[in-house]
Amino acid sequence: MVRGEQQRPEFDLGTKPYRRLSFDFTDAEYEVLEDQKLSIRRTYLVAVTKNDIVRCAVGFLLADLDRNGERSRLVKELRARR
Repeated sequence: MVRGEQQRPEFDLGTKPYRRLSFDFTDAEYEVLEDQKLSIRRTYLVAVTKNDIVRCAVGFLLADLDRNGERSRLVKELRARR
């Protein structure tokens, strides 16, 4: 964590989300989320939504950012975008 930053709250899928937002995805990104949701349900017999997957991904990315800062996957991807 960078000096002076506040620690982020833990991401907990057990906490019911109350804020509804919308985000933009390409068709390919949306289809991968749908495919993975179905795969997780069928393979692991776990109830899951695309929202669950995205919330987990955000939590992992922000935890990586806190731990690794400039070397985090998020910063690397953002710097590499076109």
